[in-house]
Amino acid sequence: LEAEGLARGQIWLGGFSQGACLALETFAREGEGLAGVIALSGGLVGTADAGGPGAAELYGHAPKQFEYAGNRAGGDVWISVHQRDPHIPLRRVEESVTVLKALGASVESRVYPGAGHGGLADDIAAIRSRLNR
Repeated sequence: LEAEGLARGQIWLGGFSQGACLALETFAREGEGLAGVIALSGGLVGTADAGGPGAAELYGHAPKQFEYAGNRAGGDVWISVHQRDPHIPLRRVEESVTVLKALGASVESRVYPGAGHGGLADDIAAIRSRLNR
């Protein structure tokens, strides 16, 4: 997009579910200067949500450390999730918010009551308000 003339500060990442996880991870790793990221039912990618020690037969390594370089000041992040999302643990979303704020991003998170895995009207409004700035 930058090669086509779009300024880095006008580029947004976004996704739902696995796509949201990848968008957040990309923003954390390489998002300096981007407008931000919109993540519906997602969190940073990790390995330790089940609790207990890392399972060597599954991962072959210890739980991921959420250590990223750089500064995401000026980046705007929207993350939404249901309290009991069957795929994205609320704890991971909360940890993602903490990590991204520590990188300097402006982070807004929305936790919807009950169980679910999907976007709601508040998400659409958040997307529209950010992309129409």
